[in-house]
Amino acid sequence: MTESPIIPKEKLSNEDYIALYLSPISGDAISQTNPTVRIENTQPTTTAFYGLMFREDIASSFVSLDEIYRECSEEGWDGYNSKPLMKEAYLLANKLLHNLPPFFPAPEIIAEPEGGIGFEWYKEKGYSLILSIRNEQNLIYAGTFGDASEVSGTERYGESLPELILFLLKRLYPSK
Repeated sequence: MTESPIIPKEKLSNEDYIALYLSPISGDAISQTNPTVRIENTQPTTTAFYGLMFREDIASSFVSLDEIYRECSEEGWDGYNSKPLMKEAYLLANKLLHNLPPFFPAPEIIAEPEGGIGFEWYKEKGYSLILSIRNEQNLIYAGTFGDASEVSGTERYGESLPELILFLLKRLYPSK
């Protein structure tokens, strides 16, 4: 995964600056409108978001992701033999939230005992999509779309959300 360039604050556009998200894990502020913009070692504030660039459920997902990562970063976080969440999984999960089209609902975010992070969309009984994020390149997915339709597999994650994952989300939420 390539690092975003560090941009001096005075060179940020207003659009970039008001859309900064402060990651308590890295201490960097990352632009939501242009993920290649990053300000290193931003001082923590009482709020993680600058501006109103996200729907409330997506903004809450970023906060949930950070909380889950902090709470589950030690071995045995579940009281058993769980592995600590992988930083690569956290970074990819953060990237996925950045790339999630705004017309889809925010996923429920869960920690997985093998060190990954799960995203779950549940529409109704028999209709759901689960993504498992375990490293910086692959998404493992499983979906059910009614009584007779199930899919599962692995997709590589590049710079944007894989087309198959978008297709599955559209299948789960066809009016979107």
